[in-house]
Amino acid sequence: MTKITERYECKTGGHNKFYEFIKEYNKNRFTVKGFYGAIGQASKLFIIYDGDDKEAAEVAYLDKLNEKLRKQYKLVGAIHNETSAKPNIPVISTSKSKDDMPVVWLMNAKGVNKKDNDKQFEELMKNDNYIVQEKLDGMRGGNFITETGLRIFSRNPGVDDALHPLEKTDSVPHLARLIFKGLAGTIFDSEIIVAGKDSAEIAGSINSTVNIIEDEKAKLYIFDLLYLKSKKLTNLTLRERLSELKKIEKQLITKFTVIVPYAIGEKSKRALYEEIMARGGEGIMFKNLDAVYDEGGRSTNNWYKFKKSIRVDCVITGFSKGTGKYNTQIGAVRFGQYINNKLIEIGQTSGMTDAVRLDMTKNPDKYIGHAVVIKGMERLKSKAIRHPQFDKMNDDKRPEDCKFYENEQ
Repeated sequence: MTKITERYECKTGGHNKFYEFIKEYNKNRFTVKGFYGAIGQASKLFIIYDGDDKEAAEVAYLDKLNEKLRKQYKLVGAIHNETSAKPNIPVISTSKSKDDMPVVWLMNAKGVNKKDNDKQFEELMKNDNYIVQEKLDGMRGGNFITETGLRIFSRNPGVDDALHPLEKTDSVPHLARLIFKGLAGTIFDSEIIVAGKDSAEIAGSINSTVNIIEDEKAKLYIFDLLYLKSKKLTNLTLRERLSELKKIEKQLITKFTVIVPYAIGEKSKRALYEEIMARGGEGIMFKNLDAVYDEGGRSTNNWYKFKKSIRVDCVITGFSKGTGKYNTQIGAVRFGQYINNKLIEIGQTSGMTDAVRLDMTKNPDKYIGHAVVIKGMERLKSKAIRHPQFDKMNDDKRPEDCKFYENEQ
């Protein structure tokens, strides 16, 4: 049997998508599959071809590949395997039966109110029931300790099994080999961090059937305790869970694990926030000490995330065609900035109201070449804006003054 796996990703214009082709050729059966979705999320399956005609399979594959290449997807990894239906992933000694591990859906956080951002931020800073922890830019991971190693799972279900979180143990073999003596049955909540990589890059590697995180690159940043030696703790308050975590903290420390610190009290919380922002951190989490762990939920007055943001003066360079209900209108605004006196396109985004979208469709010359404010989380090294969104037109700004500069953040 021949199996060829290719992973393509598209990160241009604010996109964060992947498409994996899997070609399986076995005697007189030829199957081409496509797995696709947002990087870091569970993928969807699409059968491109399944039959007995190899040439037809290749044509179907090339048609879909060319479609992705036209949309600026780029190859990031490939495996050609003549003997096995699986990539050459190191064997982990942990038991892989899903029934051996409690089903735990990781908790989500609400965003600080965008309409009243500053007010809620100040209220949470002054409220002593809320602690502050750093919001880490990695991939969320639940971690189940066994006698023979660590099993790692995501907060999303897999494509083939909606009843269990998707397991990622094989993608981080050096973490799977960690032994925590005396703590079998313990589950902790963490963020998987790789120095020098953002969350999209980390999730892309871990979610891929091609890429495996190299030894000693990924670390677990532990911030919550959900089970202790098979005893469920999610029905306890955060205050109680942190107390239990403190008791076993030394047993969890390895060269690949870090306990995430937290601050209590307004003065300490502000100091931690300022320190995180000064070194370019992503943001902070406010967590209610008196709230229980809301498995799979996003309950009010429990966890809040506050992420930094920027607003950038850009120039509209054009539009992308709409799809779905907007197939007769423009879909997204393409924008750029002047870099070394040359207007360079750096992304595309939507977020405009339907009225503005319609006006852009009818009167494109009214917008193209004019200044626009694009908001986002941060400026990336590629000069793109992370999670860009249309904010407003800015007719008070001359297009030629919309320049990129290093100290923007």
